[in-house]
Amino acid sequence: MDGSDAAAEFAAGFGKARLRSLLDHFAEVRDPHEPVGGRYPLPEVLLQAVAASVCSCDDYDEIVEWGKTYLNPLR
Repeated sequence: MDGSDAAAEFAAGFGKARLRSLLDHFAEVRDPHEPVGGRYPLPEVLLQAVAASVCSCDDYDEIVEWGKTYLNPLR
């Protein structure tokens, strides 16, 4: 199963409600960075990294592509 197949299965299997629950958990992680100038909220970055990794994305570029394909439509 390649990364795109795994990503589709992950997104379909979890659904918005379960992904929202993960995002809520990640929101509890303290972000030590200044809020000014941050491009993406830490909980979304963590969700994308974990979800893409579960879907066999192995490097930064694959994680970015997974997010563009599967995370953006969930917003």
